Amino acid sequence: MGKTKQGVMKNATTIEKIMALSPREFEKSIAAFAGAHVPVVDGRASIALGTEGQIAEIVFEPLPPRRVGGLLDLPQARVSIVMPNVASELQSDFLRRFDIAFQRGGG
Repeated sequence: MGKTKQGVMKNATTIEKIMALSPREFEKSIAAFAGAHVPVVDGRASIALGTEGQIAEIVFEPLPPRRVGGLLDLPQARVSIVMPNVASELQSDFLRRFDIAFQRGGG
C-alpha cells in the first residue's frame, strides 16, 4: 500500500499515501472500490461517502518510478484523499475499504 501521512486542514481531513500504482491501476482500483465506473479527470475522482451527500476527493499524482534491485522500475504515485466535514467513524470506514480495494499481493 505504501506510506501514509494524515493531516487536518480547515474542516477537511487529508490523507496522503505514497503507493506503487500506475494511472491505469488507479482507475481500475477506484472502480473496484466504488463498485462502478468512476470518472477520473486530471487524476481526480470523487466518491460519495455514506448517504448524507458528502464527497471524498481522491487525487492521483504520478511520481518518478522507484528502482528495485537495479533491475525493476515500479510506478509510484502520491494519492491524496480529502474528506471535508466527515465524521471520524465514516472516515475510518472509508479508509479501511479504500485500503482493501487497493491491496496488492506480496510478502
